[in-house]
Amino acid sequence: MVKEDSWVSIEIDGKIAFEGTLVQGTQKTWEAQEQLVFFAGNAGGILIPINNGQMMQLGKTGEVKEVVFTPTDTKISQSSNTKN
Repeated sequence: MVKEDSWVSIEIDGKIAFEGTLVQGTQKTWEAQEQLVFFAGNAGGILIPINNGQMMQLGKTGEVKEVVFTPTDTKISQSSNTKN
């Protein structure tokens, strides 16, 4: 779910599925068989689902974050490219 506009890139099983700006209020669902890589240019604007349907803010406003979802694990990493 998008609470602030954010540029994102979505890679599903090795192929780019979406690149562009998601505007406030947007809700999207993507599914992958092996791996989904979610890259956000404004992590503070993105909420992602976690256990029990709760939503977690991906990061701070202006932070660049990458999340890798696999069937067994979720890894969140911060890029060194942040907006000031």
